Amino acid sequence: RVEEAGRMRRGNTRYMAHYIQAITVPWYNACADYAIQLARGLTLKGHRVTVTGGPGTPAMGKAREYGIGVFAPGDPGSGNPLALIRLAGAYRKFVRETGVSAVNTHHGRDHLVWAAALANTGIPLVRTSGNQIPPKIHPGTRLIHSRTSGIIASCRAIQSYYAEGFGIDP
Repeated sequence: RVEEAGRMRRGNTRYMAHYIQAITVPWYNACADYAIQLARGLTLKGHRVTVTGGPGTPAMGKAREYGIGVFAPGDPGSGNPLALIRLAGAYRKFVRETGVSAVNTHHGRDHLVWAAALANTGIPLVRTSGNQIPPKIHPGTRLIHSRTSGIIASCRAIQSYYAEGFGIDP
């Protein structure tokens, strides 16, 4: 389904799919590096990849260094609800205009905004988690995770956070 939805042409280049790697952290840590290296690998396999996140963050700079497309219209870590609503709208417009196949968020900041942006689009949302701090369990996070197609956990401890906290089948 993802391959079928994502086959596209851009200029003379044929892409197998268009993936978003969303990473907003204020430093270049292991989480950011994993997202960027995944983006690089997908690009080398013939996919179109766009990295999204906070403007000016180190991950956006690293993506540009590697020649990976960047889309950073706002800060997913903003505490301003109106700014987050506008950002979700910008993301939604971007996925419609560019034929995005799937979105992989690598931090909770990005997960919230992308869950809102992708609501009722049919585009899969994946959450990659490598954080040893358990996610907060409350109605809001339950709703976000109910709209998430899958979780990639970096270890069994994290896998158990999601299995026990959200009832996600390991």
